[in-house]
Amino acid sequence: MEEKPVNEQGVVYAAFVEDELKWEHGRRTSIDSRALSVITTSGVLVTLLFGVAALVTGRRDAAYSPAPAVVVLSGCGLVLFVIAAALGILASKSVSYSVIDGASLEKLRTEHWGHDAPTALNVVMWYRTNTVLTLRKGNNGKAWLLLAGLSTQLVAVLTLAAAVIVLLASAI
Repeated sequence: MEEKPVNEQGVVYAAFVEDELKWEHGRRTSIDSRALSVITTSGVLVTLLFGVAALVTGRRDAAYSPAPAVVVLSGCGLVLFVIAAALGILASKSVSYSVIDGASLEKLRTEHWGHDAPTALNVVMWYRTNTVLTLRKGNNGKAWLLLAGLSTQLVAVLTLAAAVIVLLASAI
């Protein structure tokens, strides 16, 4: 049987799919890193908010009590930070994606070994493309959760800023 040469477009496509696979792996790492930042930041801010609440409620000055709006806004901010942290945890969760299974990998070494170069390239491209597509689908879900977590965190910060404004305005 005559060996068929690998055509140029096959090499170009293979390189492109390989680059896409590397990019999706990098994207996953970036999403996981940013999700952990959401978790950490939200956790720190919830801790600080609890500290401020302990200071305010622990005052012995009976004449002082924060305006109800401050309490409501602070409580909402606290809940929003907890939600943001939960979204960050979900975004950092490992999501499975397809890779070549052991039996198929073994077939490459045995049954497929005699294939010509274009057929071999096509088989490898099929497996890599499948991996890219499933990895991208999982990454898109993780990215959505990350965006939701970051957005929730932003709303929480704005809610606490409003609480501070009401607190300062009531002190004037």
